[in-house]
Amino acid sequence: KHLTSMIMNKFSLIKAKSILNSIFLPVGYPKTVPQEYFRFQCWNLLQDSCSYLRGIMSTQAILQGMGVGRSDITAVQATIQWILRDGASMLGGLLFTSISSDNFGQNV
Repeated sequence: KHLTSMIMNKFSLIKAKSILNSIFLPVGYPKTVPQEYFRFQCWNLLQDSCSYLRGIMSTQAILQGMGVGRSDITAVQATIQWILRDGASMLGGLLFTSISSDNFGQNV
C-alpha cells in the first residue's frame, strides 16, 4: 500500500509539472526559445509581482484617502471620487498617447 501511495504521489507531481509547463512555457521549450528566456521570465515575474503589489497598495491608499471605512463618508461620495480618479487617469493616458504616439513605431 505504501509503494502504491508513493507511485501515485510521484505520478501526481509529474502530471502537475506537465500541466504547469503547458500553461506557462512556450511550445517546444527550451529548444524553441533563446538561451536567456528563463532568466528573462524570472525577472519579468518579479517585476509583474511588484507591479501587482504596488497596485494593491495604491488602491488601498486611494480608498482610505476617499474615506472608505469612515462613518462620516457615504458610499456615493467614495464612488464619485473613484470615478473622478479613474476619469483623470484615462484622460492622462490619452494625453500621453496622443503626445508620444509618433515615437512608438520609431523607437521600438
